[in-house]
Amino acid sequence: MANDSWVFNVGPIVPGAQATPTPIAYIPGIVGPAGNTGPTGNTGAQGIQGVTGPTGNTGAQGIQGVTGPTGNTGNTGPTGNTGPTGNTGPTGNTGPTGNTGNTGSQGLQGIPGLAGEDGDDSLVSLGPRFNGILPARGFFSIKIQFFITTGTYTPTPGMVFCIADCVGGGAGAGGAASTVGTAFGGGGGGAGGYAQAVLTAAQIGASQVATVGAAGTAGNSTTNGGNGGTTSLGSLLAAAGGNGGTFSSNGNVGTGGTFGSGITGDVKLTGDSGGPGTYSPSAGSPVITGFGGASVMGGGGTSVFAFNNAPNGNTGGQYGGGGSGGGASNTVGTSNGGAGNLGAIRIIEFISQ
Repeated sequence: MANDSWVFNVGPIVPGAQATPTPIAYIPGIVGPAGNTGPTGNTGAQGIQGVTGPTGNTGAQGIQGVTGPTGNTGNTGPTGNTGPTGNTGPTGNTGPTGNTGNTGSQGLQGIPGLAGEDGDDSLVSLGPRFNGILPARGFFSIKIQFFITTGTYTPTPGMVFCIADCVGGGAGAGGAASTVGTAFGGGGGGAGGYAQAVLTAAQIGASQVATVGAAGTAGNSTTNGGNGGTTSLGSLLAAAGGNGGTFSSNGNVGTGGTFGSGITGDVKLTGDSGGPGTYSPSAGSPVITGFGGASVMGGGGTSVFAFNNAPNGNTGGQYGGGGSGGGASNTVGTSNGGAGNLGAIRIIEFISQ
């Protein structure tokens, strides 16, 4: 047992008065050694049975027993429905051809046909070089080959003869310049010439070089239009290009370019010259520029109308056509002429097979 102690404060001692002690500290005593363990008590009664635990895993399968004897065979079941019809098999080989029947009796003679029209003997006019080469039963087909770029003409097999024609390149036109109070129109470019020839297969041979004349370049307010190039089919056919129109400015009136001519062929024709340029010194006057010359294959560039502006000319309209002049009216401005159009070669072949 511990020897515990308390410390009290009794305060000042007053004679004749009762002192009331006040505890101010607790001093625990020292704990003594533990006593010996008493004897074991009797065993208590058995507690309530706990909840049953979960079922354990199934053990391994045992060895299979001996197979029993086979049972008696059962009765036969009813017959099933008939299945669908199968696909038809392939057709057999064709049998041998039968014997030809007897020839029938000849029919009655038909009514005589009407007499045919007189034949066209115009091919005779092609000349003695065609004697013996024209097919007796006419031509099987006609084919056209057309060139707008330089290349090689190779005849179609069976060609007997051909009609070839061509135009030279169209020329460019002049431009114009004006100031306030003046008006100018450039001259139009001339058209390319035309040529045509009827040529046999022997003349053509294996091939011929087809040269297409270039288009003349457009002029401006200080330069004339360029000339068109010459178009040719070897040495058998040729047509010259047109000549360029001149510019108009500073009192110089543009002139139209002259035409090109056919050079080689059975038929040789010229194109048209370009229209002349124009000039007006009057303030506020309009002008119409020179037109482009027309070729056998088509028209040239159309004129332009200038009034208080400076429009450029038009390009040649069709193959071989010349360009039209540029205009400038009552304005401080310049214009360009129109370029010409390039040449072309057309070959119509008459084929016997």
